[in-house]
Amino acid sequence: MDANQLSGKRIGLWVGGALVLTAVIIGAFLLAGAKPGEAPESKPVASLPPVSESDWVIGSATSTNVLIEYSDFQCPACASYFPLVEQVVKEYSGEIKFVYRHFPLAQHPYAPSASAASEAAGMQGKFWEMYRILFENQTEWVAAADESAAKKLFAVYAARLGLNATQFSSDIEKAEVADKVMEQYRGGVAAEVNATPTFFMNGYKLQNPTGLASFKQQIDEIIAKSN
Repeated sequence: MDANQLSGKRIGLWVGGALVLTAVIIGAFLLAGAKPGEAPESKPVASLPPVSESDWVIGSATSTNVLIEYSDFQCPACASYFPLVEQVVKEYSGEIKFVYRHFPLAQHPYAPSASAASEAAGMQGKFWEMYRILFENQTEWVAAADESAAKKLFAVYAARLGLNATQFSSDIEKAEVADKVMEQYRGGVAAEVNATPTFFMNGYKLQNPTGLASFKQQIDEIIAKSN
């Protein structure tokens, strides 16, 4: 193979790889029903449920600037956004509160159990740790043969976090846990959430920023007009 042929082959492989990557990203958005890059709405969503004591919140305890995410642990797009959200929360740790809310989609059969696993971990003070493990290991538990097998993996993650196994296995099945997940889902429906992830900043809907710069620009814009 001469130099020109080799160069052409390399270009072809690069282009092919780029197309595959693009298809994966677009596919994740389509699977979740989300559309990347939409601008924030022009006014706050009045039907968005306010932050309550039942919400999981990190960041500034005193800030009135609140970023809410409606998310699904089994959603590929949510897993793709997870590291971006982590970066945003870190960079704005002294300026905003971050709230995670459950919105398990019907096409994701293990999502309700994953939400329950995070809530059960939360009952032992480890919600955010389980939140991270579920996203970081999404491909593992999503590939489980059935829901029972997925729950066994959740128990493995709970053990990894040092949780009491008996309490975790009991809490994950509690009706109050399922009720909380469903209550947050209904709240999202009331706020016209129809895809995951969906973000709200101070009540303004952000539909999937395209990257950190876009995320920060929208947050800063909304903080400026909210204060």
